[in-house]
Amino acid sequence: LYLLSYEFLLRVVNEAVPLERGTAEEILCLPDGRHSAVVVVQADGGIPELVIRLRTRKHRPQGSVLRRTCTCRDFKQVVEYSTCVVHRLEPLLEKVQVGQKIFSLHTAAEYLQTLRSSLQLLEVPLAERYTWKCFRAEKATALASSGSSLPQVLQSGDWRSAAILNYAAEDVWRVQSFIDQAASLSDEEEC
Repeated sequence: LYLLSYEFLLRVVNEAVPLERGTAEEILCLPDGRHSAVVVVQADGGIPELVIRLRTRKHRPQGSVLRRTCTCRDFKQVVEYSTCVVHRLEPLLEKVQVGQKIFSLHTAAEYLQTLRSSLQLLEVPLAERYTWKCFRAEKATALASSGSSLPQVLQSGDWRSAAILNYAAEDVWRVQSFIDQAASLSDEEEC
């Protein structure tokens, strides 16, 4: 749940926790009453790809299709404790039926308590103050720090505009330059 939320910049409570296993066909059209479809497919070149189809998202009532490809160096030889979201989620998907929730053992509050307890064991300062927003904020900041362009970061988080300022740490971008870029992108969307 934590890795998936981080990699896809998901809102944990209403997007990640209720995720359901899906089929490749459901990427294009979800059955009525379904929240989502999560499936592993083969992308170009046979590289495994995790796809999430959400019925709706904040500011996107028509929903979203999010994709992440395998990040293993050699996707044919997966490391046992890989942080590759594709290979970490694939075994979980195999354990549930199509249409069933992937994360059904705990509530969002229980998962948050587990996160905070784990951070405390690792002696992370102020662990009790972490919220679900930390995944989106850290991933946006990491993308910006690694040199990703504004459009790349916006696409990764499925953001449309300067909403990213609520997540990425200000010191990773020159703030005024970022605001100018975000404003110009917002203007383009309205056309």
